[in-house]
Amino acid sequence: MAAKGGSLSRAAPPGRRTLGSLIGENPRVLKVLDRYGIVFCPGCYLTLFSTPAKAAAYHAVEDKKAFLEDLDHLLSRHGPPRRAKRRSRSGGGR
Repeated sequence: MAAKGGSLSRAAPPGRRTLGSLIGENPRVLKVLDRYGIVFCPGCYLTLFSTPAKAAAYHAVEDKKAFLEDLDHLLSRHGPPRRAKRRSRSGGGR
């Protein structure tokens, strides 16, 4: 993890982002969550609206520091995924 408390994203302070927002920013976050046993069912909003540290505590992640470092590394390395440009459906120019 970068500095004390980590970075997890440049968009907000480390402890203020929820897993739901991190997943929305970068779906690869799901692989890190799965690796550490952090899962959620469609009816479980507690995990999605938790910070990574709280989710790790709820799911009894044994190595919370490693989990947060892996998550931080993924987000700093990949950042938001690129989005394909949408084609116009107007059919203009054909």
